[in-house]
Amino acid sequence: MIYTMNLLKNNIIFFVVGNSRSGTTMLGRILGRQKNISTFPELHFFEQLVAFEDIDSDKEWSPDSLLPMTNRLINNIRNGYFAPKKNYDVISKKLISELGQLNPMELYLKVLLSEMSGSGKHIPLEQTPRYLFSAGQILEKLPNAKIINMIRDPRAVMLSQKHKWKRRRLGAKTIPRLEAFRSWANYHPIFITKLWRANVLEAKKYEKHPRFFSIKFEDLVNSPEPAIKNICDFLGVIYSDDMLEIPKVGSSTKEDASNQKGIDSNIANSWKNGGLTHYELNLCHKVCNKEMRELGYESSAVAQSLFVSLYNIPVIIFKGCISVMLNLGRTKNIFSSIKKRFL
Repeated sequence: MIYTMNLLKNNIIFFVVGNSRSGTTMLGRILGRQKNISTFPELHFFEQLVAFEDIDSDKEWSPDSLLPMTNRLINNIRNGYFAPKKNYDVISKKLISELGQLNPMELYLKVLLSEMSGSGKHIPLEQTPRYLFSAGQILEKLPNAKIINMIRDPRAVMLSQKHKWKRRRLGAKTIPRLEAFRSWANYHPIFITKLWRANVLEAKKYEKHPRFFSIKFEDLVNSPEPAIKNICDFLGVIYSDDMLEIPKVGSSTKEDASNQKGIDSNIANSWKNGGLTHYELNLCHKVCNKEMRELGYESSAVAQSLFVSLYNIPVIIFKGCISVMLNLGRTKNIFSSIKKRFL
């Protein structure tokens, strides 16, 4: 399918992607304070509302086929991803009728531009981590899109993922209990380390692309001003000091402190304070050692008992089955999603 409409050619859009729990939300908040950028929450449009294969196919879309994804996209923007679904048929049908071509890419950008109208800002930014696996399609179909990829030490990612299910009690009250359970089921060090490696390998495909920029989480929190200035230069927007005055929320290991502003450098190496077992650390070394060293993360093996290793085999099978069932509704084609990451 060829996307040639002026809507796609004439509008700039930014994305923040990367491994989940790598600081994508934090960076989205920072950039959302820039005078021209409007940051949207995680919308999960690509891969969940429209499948990888449908973007590249010659599938013919009708107004009726686009209506459900338009409704869900507007609902995610206005009420949040976990909110009950509301009916926006009137608004959705109007937006669809104004499209130059009936296709998901044009629809997506049309909705974002419409939802930010009146804000005084003109550049939409979405920060859904898993869009990294849609980066090739985004860069091809959206000629003015720019992507920022966040990278974080896999041990810090593991620690954050391990405790992500606690976010509801740490301040994120809107997270449903079932989502907290899904976060618990999704965590297993084998899954997390292999997914981290898959993210790194996927990002390497675009490391020379002029509209793709990678930054390490640790560089951002340890030297926020120069890091954000570099990002602003890449995006072609003006930096201001107040961009760094974001609330200290979103941690998986400590309670939200929305009344406190700024970036805490202590979170860079929080995994060193404990929280990961020898099994987890050793597995990370085995799976991610090569990519860690390439990125400047020092890796080392840790001694562990044979009993602990054997114990984790039934655990991964049990949690893996639960995880697959709970994630069926979060992707249009779960087999395609798994293939993208692990095969």
